[in-house]
Amino acid sequence: MIRVDKKGLKAVAIELASSLNIGDVIYLNGDLGVGKTTFASYVIRWLIGPDCYVTSPTFNVLQQYRGRGLTIFHFDLYRIRDSNELVELGIEDAASDGISIVEWPELIREYWPRNRKVVIDLVEDLGNSRYRNINILDHRKPK
Repeated sequence: MIRVDKKGLKAVAIELASSLNIGDVIYLNGDLGVGKTTFASYVIRWLIGPDCYVTSPTFNVLQQYRGRGLTIFHFDLYRIRDSNELVELGIEDAASDGISIVEWPELIREYWPRNRKVVIDLVEDLGNSRYRNINILDHRKPK
């Protein structure tokens, strides 16, 4: 478990982003407002470019970002109740054609092969709301 402030959260996101490959997925777990979209935006901007405008996919469910020869699929599955809806979203393309970031991944925990997943748990530090505790479980096989 790592305890970080906003600057530290960005550093962790960039370190992770630098290790991602096509087909990889980040599962972001945490309560509302804990920083899942902020973490995702740091990853996306590092991969696509600092001028990339990143928005929360909460209402659209999916935002796609393209640049530097990559496609990033940013899912927010908070409003999804049936896993059949995921096919309509293009989740099959995401699993094979790009790098995916999934907020609220409960419906699709087993969709990606285990050796392509990075699971991140973000928890607000109870002692100081400016800090987050991060647990990272990287299932990817070393190259």
